[in-house]
Amino acid sequence: MRIVTFNSHQGYVFLLCKLPFEFFIVEPKVSPWDLRSRPLPENARLVTLEAARNLIAAQEVDLAICHNSFDLIDLRDFDLPKILVIHLSLAGRIAAECAQISPAEFIATLQMVITKMGVHVVHTTARRAEEWGIPGTLIDLAVDPDEYRGYHGSHAMVLRVGHRLRELAATSGYYLQEKILGSLPSTIIGNNPLLPNACILPSYEAFRKAYREHRLYLSTLDPNFTEGISLSFLEAMATGMPIVSTLNRYSPIVDGVNGFISDDLTYLRGCVSTLLADIHLARRMGQRARETACEQFHIRKFHEAWQGLIARIVGSSKKAP
Repeated sequence: MRIVTFNSHQGYVFLLCKLPFEFFIVEPKVSPWDLRSRPLPENARLVTLEAARNLIAAQEVDLAICHNSFDLIDLRDFDLPKILVIHLSLAGRIAAECAQISPAEFIATLQMVITKMGVHVVHTTARRAEEWGIPGTLIDLAVDPDEYRGYHGSHAMVLRVGHRLRELAATSGYYLQEKILGSLPSTIIGNNPLLPNACILPSYEAFRKAYREHRLYLSTLDPNFTEGISLSFLEAMATGMPIVSTLNRYSPIVDGVNGFISDDLTYLRGCVSTLLADIHLARRMGQRARETACEQFHIRKFHEAWQGLIARIVGSSKKAP
């Protein structure tokens, strides 16, 4: 099986490449593949859009996995099975594409494109499926717990992960983080040009090491845009980190069990202080967080769902006259 996809969500594409197929990753889309964030999988090759189109035209590709409407447009002239993964909330996608239309009009337009091109949709969360209202397959976000383990939390510091946190404060909740933490010690990892104290780690291993070392992970994702989880959120849980999070009814965090979650910022600041002072509590909660990640978001479920979907879609295409 040979699949063309796009470098629009590198962490997600990295998970897809754990499937036993050959991948051609089109870049640059948002940006070139960042080896500091994820290594390039052995079964993947970076290609230009022109090279990908040539492979498709030569019928050397079985499937295309797209991550936004721009990806679909890039392949609109090619007749091969296509999947569109809906990563963002409706409001988030409209903002990302700078679309000057109403949500209803955006959905109607996308639905027309999907129908015309015969595209199958994958929703990454139940809320996405409900919000968009476009028929498709639900495949939850996932994490590989074998890659994230070994938490010890010896650094009494808070870990924050994300790109352009300040620029995207409406969704990242950056200013809520600042209110919660005040002068409490923290590390910000990611590309954040407006935050001089933020850092970009040199390697994937350094990234995983930061999860193991820091005492806790802080999440303030806006519930109007997200389900309160992200790939870094799940990676922290799988490592065994306790999570402190602002309230989101879709979050897997249970207050006082595998972390702390609340809409009371004063309470959350107290929780952060408690975890920074009590490494044994942090390790107990972190172990429960890892158990939650393994039970609800194990990559095994992700891959089983994707392999089944791909077999159905590609198989149906080959049977069609």
